Amino acid sequence: MELSADPTRYSELAQALEAATGKAIDAVDIDDEQFEGDLRADGISHQVIAGMVAVQHLIANGDLEVHSDDFELALGHCLLGLEDAVKELLMHEHIV
Repeated sequence: MELSADPTRYSELAQALEAATGKAIDAVDIDDEQFEGDLRADGISHQVIAGMVAVQHLIANGDLEVHSDDFELALGHCLLGLEDAVKELLMHEHIV
C-alpha cells in the first residue's frame, strides 16, 4: 500500500504556505554544497546530512514519484488539496 499524494514540487509547497499564512514565502533553489552547509550550521551530523542529500537526489530524479490512489482508498475519501492540507496542519499546530 502506497500512502502518498501526487508529487509536489517545493515551489508548489511554498505557494500553498504563502496562501495559508498570507505571508510571502521565498522558495530558493540551492545546490548540494549550500544545502550541506546550512545543515552543518544547524548542527546536523554528517551521516544525517548524507542521507538527506541522497533523498534530495532521489526526489530530483523522480525516483520517489509514485502515483497511487491507495491512500484515498484507505481513508475512504479524497485527500485534501495542498493548500487546505497546509492550512489544517498550521491550525492544528497553532501556527496561524
